[in-house]
Amino acid sequence: MAAAMACPAGTGGYSRTMLFLKRLLTAAVFFVILFVVFFLAGAGIMGGIAGAKVAQTSGSTDFQSGYNAGRKAGEEAGRRYGFLIFFGAAGTAGMASLGISFSGLLPWCRRPAGQL
Repeated sequence: MAAAMACPAGTGGYSRTMLFLKRLLTAAVFFVILFVVFFLAGAGIMGGIAGAKVAQTSGSTDFQSGYNAGRKAGEEAGRRYGFLIFFGAAGTAGMASLGISFSGLLPWCRRPAGQL
């Protein structure tokens, strides 16, 4: 059994399975990081735009009333479009993490020079 798991000659000690597992683990780690970044950025931008629109049209005369109107509108936008932001962030993070880890962009995800 150990002979079947041995690395082919000229591969520098790497098997294709090990390289695939390293790339897959890298993609999983990048997915989590990128998902959090994309989700928070998307929710912040969506809430900020919704809040700014309402605060501008509400006719508020002081900072506190404009802030409260904008915060409520931002929360409502989050409840209404949260699933869209969630799935958009998940899809974008998934594609980006797979692209980064399987393209060989990172040094530990590259094939050794002698391996095809």
